[in-house]
Amino acid sequence: MNKLQKTIISLILAGMSWSLSVGLYIGILFPSLFFSGSFGLLILPIFIVYGMILIFLTFKIIKSIED
Repeated sequence: MNKLQKTIISLILAGMSWSLSVGLYIGILFPSLFFSGSFGLLILPIFIVYGMILIFLTFKIIKSIED
């Protein structure tokens, strides 16, 4: 891969990570914006685990780009 492709992929992954962290921050602080009642408390950990998996996959993709 050349430098332009690496830069574009890195920018896309950085944007995904940023929007994920902002979404989690808003979801934790203001869960009533997304969910109502105890259902929101049940579904929020699913989003947190999904975010952790997404971050792990992002690091794997970056590692494969560097190789």
